[in-house]
Amino acid sequence: MNNQVYEKIKSIGKLPSPNGVALELMRQVDDENSTIEQITATVASDPAIASRLLKLVNSPLTGASRTVASVSTAVKLLGLHTVKNLAVGFSLLSANRKGASKEFDFERFWSESLGCAVAARNLSDHFGSCAPDEAFTVGLLCRIGRLALATSFPQDYDAALKRVGTSSMPKLAEAERKVFGIDHNSLTAEMMADWRLADVFCKSVSRQDEIDRMPSDNAPRTTKIAAMLHLAGKVASVLAKPKIYREDLADLLKTATHSGFSSDAFTGRFDSMKEEWRRVAEIFSVDSKTAPSLREAHTRASRQQNNILLVDNDPLSLRLIGKYLEDAGYDVVTAANGLEALQLIHSEGCQIVITDWTMPEMDGLQLCRAIRGSTGIDFAYVLIITAMTDTENLAQAFDAGADDFLTKPCKREELLARLKAGARSLLYEQKVASQRRAIQKTNAELVALNQKLNQMATTDELTGLYNRREAMSRLEDHWAIGERQHQPLACMLLDIDHFKRCNDTHGHHVGDAVLRETAQILLRHARMGETVCRIGGEEFVVLCPGATAAMAAVGAERIRSAVDANLIQLGEKTLHVTISVGVAEKSNKMDKPDELLMLADEMLYAAKNAGRNRVESCGSPQRTTPHAAQRAVEDNIPGLARG
Repeated sequence: MNNQVYEKIKSIGKLPSPNGVALELMRQVDDENSTIEQITATVASDPAIASRLLKLVNSPLTGASRTVASVSTAVKLLGLHTVKNLAVGFSLLSANRKGASKEFDFERFWSESLGCAVAARNLSDHFGSCAPDEAFTVGLLCRIGRLALATSFPQDYDAALKRVGTSSMPKLAEAERKVFGIDHNSLTAEMMADWRLADVFCKSVSRQDEIDRMPSDNAPRTTKIAAMLHLAGKVASVLAKPKIYREDLADLLKTATHSGFSSDAFTGRFDSMKEEWRRVAEIFSVDSKTAPSLREAHTRASRQQNNILLVDNDPLSLRLIGKYLEDAGYDVVTAANGLEALQLIHSEGCQIVITDWTMPEMDGLQLCRAIRGSTGIDFAYVLIITAMTDTENLAQAFDAGADDFLTKPCKREELLARLKAGARSLLYEQKVASQRRAIQKTNAELVALNQKLNQMATTDELTGLYNRREAMSRLEDHWAIGERQHQPLACMLLDIDHFKRCNDTHGHHVGDAVLRETAQILLRHARMGETVCRIGGEEFVVLCPGATAAMAAVGAERIRSAVDANLIQLGEKTLHVTISVGVAEKSNKMDKPDELLMLADEMLYAAKNAGRNRVESCGSPQRTTPHAAQRAVEDNIPGLARG
């Protein structure tokens, strides 16, 4: 046990603790020299404890054969240790009905604790672990650590509850350990040990979330009590829930089955426990309510499908059917006619609609048609209630889009059974819709992936231009179109002058920056319809469909001038680069696109040999040289020297 953490929490002085009478009873019961008269006198000194002990001893829980009016007799019937433990529970409950924590529900905690006590008492014989009265006491106190944390650290505990809630005690315990260094089960064990409860109970509560199956006959007593508390806690959780859904009852029945109960046997036990819980709640002044039987699990509302729109212009019918539904756990919204119902469906998205046939303004059949004809409404299960049972009218109802019908006056059991069938239909539709969304998502991801793969296959990663493969593919397309339509086709082959010197002098990262900057200039100054590609290293090609060599040469000079006029700023470095361009035009003597590129390459070679930073064309050569001012800039800027 975490004694150090417990002592630190205890030193804060905010832990729930029994009152003076309960503490004195604890001392007296543990003292061998104490007499029954002394203990009775101590109990009688606290009217609240004495009156509750008398109420308890006279309740069906103890099975007393006659009414007990004497505190002394009550003490003898209940036993000293039971009286001591109950006094501790009574005093804790009386003094801790509210607190500073906003997320911790104090009333529900005590309602659930009492439910656990009643359930543990009822289950004690099945687990064969302890006497019924002992089981009642340990069940009442087994979650007192939660109350202690909520009382001692209200703000921090509120934060933990907001994160994980109380639907899973193991997750809550994990969150508590991270924040406080101890979970509520371990803290409960420490507090119970401090109050001198038997060590076997202290060890059992620390393991109550671990044992969820029936232990073997030779299992330790602590294991059996822990298993009893686990099942009792499940019972209590269901009893105290503000809303009890089908899944809650199914989960409880599953736990009971794991604990060795048959479905029928536990159903009977549960009915007994919930009735005892209500009676004992009055003794302890704790809130209780009517819980459904496990037999109703199959007709109970589901947590996912608990909203129903009830449509009828008859107020009496609305009240009667509405009560059937609310008792079964459904949240009911009502409408007096089809028009009002249609507005609610659009605004609140009701998926289960129960509607009368005959109504003013818009009847049930018209409502069905409106629901089925609206693209803004997801699938809704529609049940029509009608006094018309002839085949022709029923055929009309199904043609209008109704999923089922019920004859007036409808019976509760039949209504809930039809709704169960409706819930199955909704689950199927939701599953289909979910699968459809998953397929659509997968298809969208595949389209995006294909686009990315296509881009990777056709695009140069460094410059973002088309790569050599795409350049050759497009050249072949332009070649074929030119052949069919008798249109000219030209291309430019461009090369950055002295690029190797740039890489050797400044490094490849600078060379990459030069390639990217040059590529952007080519894109900006190419004509519409021309395709700019990087085909390797510092070499680029511009495809010019519909252009002659003379036309392409004009564009090539425009591009060359733009590159020559540009200064590339890289941190403290300023670089100036130039390009050489070869221009070629498709001729009748050429048989394939490669020959056009070969001719452009010859022109590029000629531009290089002629001094670089110039355009050479196969048809109308454009011989250009840098302007004087540009040459002066080149001479004074460290970077690329012209050959």
